[in-house]
Amino acid sequence: GLRPIAANAIVSPVDGAVGAYGPVADDVLVQAKGRTYSLAALVGDEELAHAMDGGTFATLYLAPKDYHRIHVPLDGDIVAATYIPGELWPVNVYAVTHVADLFAVNERLVVTIRGRAGGTMVVVLVGATMVGTTRVAFDDLHTNARRRVVERRRYQPAVPVRAGAPLGHFEFGSTVIVVCSRFAGA
Repeated sequence: GLRPIAANAIVSPVDGAVGAYGPVADDVLVQAKGRTYSLAALVGDEELAHAMDGGTFATLYLAPKDYHRIHVPLDGDIVAATYIPGELWPVNVYAVTHVADLFAVNERLVVTIRGRAGGTMVVVLVGATMVGTTRVAFDDLHTNARRRVVERRRYQPAVPVRAGAPLGHFEFGSTVIVVCSRFAGA
C-alpha cells in the first residue's frame, strides 16, 4: 500500500539499479558493453526464447542494501516456472563485465507470466555468491536445494497475479532480468 500501482501499467519487479536494457534480437541479450549472451540459455527453453524475439529486456541489479522482495510486474497469469541449476558467480559490475554468459550460467528461477492484456513476460531470478536461497511466493520451488537437474513446472490452471503482488524474494541480493514479448500489455 505504500506505493500505489498505476492501472494498466508494467511495474519494476524490484528496487534495483538498471544494468542493461534493450531489444531482444536473434536470441541475444546484452550483459555489459561488448558482452552478450543467449536468451535461450538464460531461460533454458529455445521455444520460449524464440517467442520473445522482437521484445525488450531489462537487467536489474539488487545491491546488498536493497529491498530483496520481488513483485509481479503486470496483471496476468503465471503459466510456468523453471529451476535451472548452475554456478553462483558474483553479479557485481566486475563480474558482469568479465565473466562470459554470467546470467545464463548462474543458478536461477524462470517465471513465465501471460499478460491479461496479451503478450508474455519472463521474470528471471538469478542467484549469486552468498545468495542463500531464492524463493517464489506461489509455489515451493526455490534455489540452493542441492538439485542438479532442471525442474519445470506448468500451472493448469494458471496462477492469477496482480501487478505489485509478491512474486518471490532473495535471501540476500542478486539480479532480476525481465523480458517482454513484442506485446506484453498490462
